[in-house]
Parts: sequence; C-alpha cells; structure tokens
Amino acid sequence: MPSSTPTPEPPQVFDRARYYVPPTFTLLEMDTCTVAADLVDTGRRWLLNFNGQVSMPADGVSLGWRTGHEARVVVNTEMVPNGGWPLERRARSGAAFLVIGGMHFWGPEPPEQTGWRELLTQAEHDAESWQSGAVVVDGRATQAHARDILGIQVGHAVVDERLVTWAYVGIPSIRLQSLADASVYTADPLAPHSTDDLEREWDDFFRDIS
Repeated sequence: MPSSTPTPEPPQVFDRARYYVPPTFTLLEMDTCTVAADLVDTGRRWLLNFNGQVSMPADGVSLGWRTGHEARVVVNTEMVPNGGWPLERRARSGAAFLVIGGMHFWGPEPPEQTGWRELLTQAEHDAESWQSGAVVVDGRATQAHARDILGIQVGHAVVDERLVTWAYVGIPSIRLQSLADASVYTADPLAPHSTDDLEREWDDFFRDIS
C-alpha cells in the first residue's frame, strides 16, 4: 500500500555567489527626462533592496536615484501578488514603507520617526488620504494614487501585472520607465550578485550619504 506521507521539499540552497538573483519581470525606474540637467549629471543610481528567497529570482526590487541631499527617489517593482491582503491596501502599505522602512535613504537628517507605526497604519488603512491621479510610465499615463508622508511624496500603481510603488523628494513630480541601462547602477540589477558584491554596494551607499 503506497505511503500517504508527503514528500518533503528539498532544502533551500544558499549560494553566496548568487545571493541576489534578478527577477523574471521587467523592473521600473525613475525617468529623468523632466529633471534639471545638473541634477541628472550628478545623480547616482543604486540597487537598494530586494525581497524574496535568497539565491532565487527576486520577488521585488527597490531601485534608488539620488543627487547629494537634494533629490532622492525610490521605485519598487514586484508582481501583483496572488491572495493575501487586498491589493489596494498592500499597495498603500508598500508605498508608505519606502519612507518608514528606509529612513537612511532620506538623510542627512531623515524624517522624524516618532509614531512611525501609527503613520504606517494610517497610510495603509485610510484610503481617503490618497489622491487619485496618474503617473507617466514609458510615456503613457497610468492610473495612480499618491499622498505626502513626512514631507516625502509617495504613490502606487499597477502596470502590466506589476505593482509599482515609489517615494521621492526634491523634484516636482515623477515619471517612470522600464529599466533602460543597468550599467549605470552601482550594482547591476539585472545580474546576480554575491554577498560580497552587495556588502561593497551598501558600504559605498552609506559613504555617499554620510
């Protein structure tokens, strides 16, 4: 009689040489076409963060762009999730967390963190505090929602089955585009990276913002 015991899944293999593996979907980034030329010339692009199992294709990736302490932008791309929280609630929470969870990016004097849990909860649940509008993605207007959190503009949209969230300060508005040139990033978002690669990337990032 065959055994009814389920076959255990193989253990996850942690490969230090492939700690970060790029996602299988197209990433979005900030489009600088409407940004002042002097900011574009001095701006740097970063692979800031990723979500998912290590050594497997990333579930979500955050790309950053900043010029000194003047203009700063974070754009996170992930596939629209199946199940779990209602999509709008997840989108609001994800956009707010780009501010609350990434205080170091907004230096040298990051936003006041007092009551951040309450801010995150409020942004997540209070749909009426978000303004309906549009964001330009690859030259096309796409429905979006946005608001201010701690002086930082945040927003979210669904683009071709991808959930995109963003946060920015120091520029009047944001436009998005499909990742155009991965080579301009301090760590290529479209290539696998070892733990050593990412440690060097983040060390460089923290030196840049200090």
